[in-house]
Amino acid sequence: MKVHSLSGMPQDALLLICAALPVQTVTALKLVCKDLSRAVEDEELWKQIAVAKWGPIVSSQNISACWFDYCRHRMSFLNISPSPLRLIQECFPDPWEHILCCICCCRTTGSSVVRSVIGDLLSYWKTPSDIINAGDAELQQVLFPLGLQEMRAKSLKRMSTSFLLDAWDDPIQFYGCGKFISDSWRIFCRGDRSMKNVQDKNLRRYLSWLLQEDGPKKEQAQGNPEKVGSSSSRKKRTRGGKAFGMEGKPQNKDKILTDRKLRKTALCSSRRSLRLQSL
Repeated sequence: MKVHSLSGMPQDALLLICAALPVQTVTALKLVCKDLSRAVEDEELWKQIAVAKWGPIVSSQNISACWFDYCRHRMSFLNISPSPLRLIQECFPDPWEHILCCICCCRTTGSSVVRSVIGDLLSYWKTPSDIINAGDAELQQVLFPLGLQEMRAKSLKRMSTSFLLDAWDDPIQFYGCGKFISDSWRIFCRGDRSMKNVQDKNLRRYLSWLLQEDGPKKEQAQGNPEKVGSSSSRKKRTRGGKAFGMEGKPQNKDKILTDRKLRKTALCSSRRSLRLQSL
């Protein structure tokens, strides 16, 4: 059954779809149909997306009058390309979840334990509002396998509060977030591929892999200019079964062969004359 209108789609379903997509994909929905175009331009929809995505505390934010701008800054810009490195950050394109993941990764060893703890955190507390309202004892208990649970719990709470209610440009402004978290957010949530000043070895390995992957894709998309140029020039010189000169004018094949023989004969004659002169 074909659907010609979104008027019958439940609002909750639309919110879930928009909340799960990168922000650029959501804005691109305007091109699909008039109903989606009107919906995406509605500020009330973006406020509802924010509440559905980050919890009720977001309603009290007063840092932006434009809910689209508020959401755009806090949503991912793109989907993450999975790599053979299988970094934990690759699993979390959502900026808040990504920063939470990085806080858990800092000063730890053993990725299986980290993955398990992050899974439990996001299972019990799905939004920043949930983390802010969580009890310290419960939060610290889940973080216990990673160590430094009191510091991590404090960092998660304060980061979540700042994420929702502060005007920020970079996660390095959050309590408990340093350069590693800032670089990881920039690479995985913003699509920045610059390796400049990136110190973490795993982030550098991911960027190296990403740049290597981009190389063949660009060559396939653009083609090899030299090969394309040579083949196209050959086609131009032989199109329609006729030989073409450098000026693009058709030439008779018999005349071309005759000219070649004459040049060859003249060259041989000049060589013989040079030999006779030397004698």
